[in-house]
Amino acid sequence: MDIPGMNVADPDDVAREGLEHLGDGPVWVAGGNYQAAQKRSGFPRADKVAGAHEAMKRMLPPESGK
Repeated sequence: MDIPGMNVADPDDVAREGLEHLGDGPVWVAGGNYQAAQKRSGFPRADKVAGAHEAMKRMLPPESGK
């Protein structure tokens, strides 16, 4: 999958990385997404969700006919 502005990892790579880090805690952020996960975690959650919403809207094509 190729989406400009979005880091999308190959499923085989994610599976391999997950298995390699199985003992590194209850959560492992795969595919080079750690910085993005850190940026989107924390509080206030409403601000984080609103920011993610706006970023996703910019990546999608404009709605037609509205």
